[in-house]
Amino acid sequence: MKYLIHTSALAFALALGPIAWAADPSFRPLTEAPKTPDEEFFKVVNGESKVEGHVIKQLVVKPEYLTASYKNDSKESLFPKYTVRIYNRYGFLLGSGRVGAGFFSGSPKLEMGDVGGEKIHLDLVDIAPVFKHTKLELPEDFFNVAWVSLADTNTKLAEKADTGQPAPAPESKSEDRQKPQTQSEGNSR
Repeated sequence: MKYLIHTSALAFALALGPIAWAADPSFRPLTEAPKTPDEEFFKVVNGESKVEGHVIKQLVVKPEYLTASYKNDSKESLFPKYTVRIYNRYGFLLGSGRVGAGFFSGSPKLEMGDVGGEKIHLDLVDIAPVFKHTKLELPEDFFNVAWVSLADTNTKLAEKADTGQPAPAPESKSEDRQKPQTQSEGNSR
């Protein structure tokens, strides 16, 4: 009798398994941005992402493209070059684009202090067909962009500019430290 009850319970659980799996969401939101060593992530709020520490100041997310706004706070002129990727809140890559890499996709030249912008067309990843023949249902917000990442970029501002400290000050301190060491070495001999 125990064997019959155990076998019946197991068969019932296996029969309900696919229904239970469909009801259990397989897509869980990430609590923070995806982690990769070569990308820097920025949160998207209301379709906009404020970028800090770069010549890029803001990225506005549209369905098939991004709009980037620039302000060249660096000490030299540059043509912005970078790879931009967009992710949903579940960590899935939705699309990507390369800026300033191709012959016809050059970015505007930004002199020191210049402000500019450009539209970035994205290569979108067609994810929906992957789930077409499964029992998994995509969440309603699956195609909403939650994070924007920058990689392979020349738009990052120097850390010296971020801290607001002049470059010569740390060097002179290190030189001052070295001078007493050489004098003390001379005295000890």
